[in-house]
Amino acid sequence: MDPELLAFSLGGSKTIDTNIENPNVLPWLTNTMFAELDALSKIRPFNHENLIEHFSNNPEAWDSIYQ
Repeated sequence: MDPELLAFSLGGSKTIDTNIENPNVLPWLTNTMFAELDALSKIRPFNHENLIEHFSNNPEAWDSIYQ
């Protein structure tokens, strides 16, 4: 496993961009949670397209998992 991904998995991001805009497609996805997702999208194998856009394009699927 990539050491950066392992570190994120164990403790989240060490620094997050709290100014990033949350698209608010999911009511339970807080600004902090979205900022963590954005940080994760910068670690392989994730990227903006396969993580952030997936949340935005598939809110029903993610909502069913969360609830």
